Amino acid sequence: MSGECTTDAQWFDQLWKDHNQSLYRYCLHLVHIYLYRGRTGSFRSEAADLAQLTFASAWEKRESIRCEEKDPGNWLRNTARNHVRNLSRRSSHTKESPSDNNELVNLDGTTLEDTSPGPEYSEIWPVLRELSIPDRELLILTYWADLSIGQLAQLYGISDAAVRARQTRARSRFRDALEASGMTHLIPSTAATHGDNNE
Repeated sequence: MSGECTTDAQWFDQLWKDHNQSLYRYCLHLVHIYLYRGRTGSFRSEAADLAQLTFASAWEKRESIRCEEKDPGNWLRNTARNHVRNLSRRSSHTKESPSDNNELVNLDGTTLEDTSPGPEYSEIWPVLRELSIPDRELLILTYWADLSIGQLAQLYGISDAAVRARQTRARSRFRDALEASGMTHLIPSTAATHGDNNE
């Protein structure tokens, strides 16, 4: 996004419009991975708080983002991930339930789209949560958050080839865990439903 002819407020307004929905959905996954590792559910309030915190950081760093960042979306994803990891480290224990089920709205009054991973995700979550956090995060961001290879490479600061290698190892461990849990029927359907995005 070029900011040469726009004010800071105009730039930030456009950033919000371009990324509000996608960042909120991304934050839902992050909250699930890092803060609610013991159960499934809809954590809309916590995800919205995380997204708001991330946009607040964007406003504070607006000058450097406008001048240096070619992809503000990547900056937002990295920042949200850093925030939720810090929150997770500060927590004395993993939370057990969402704080509320209130419907959330955007600043313009439109409803934020809630994102449910779906019944298959709920079924395999007991297996996913037994994986290491790096494996669990990579699998969820790949197959449910639908981040591309390039986006994951930017998020982790590694090459596309390194992302693919990590995905291969994580999938192998996940497959072994599914087989050990007697959920082999989910292995082909997971691959078919959430195929790789290599762009």
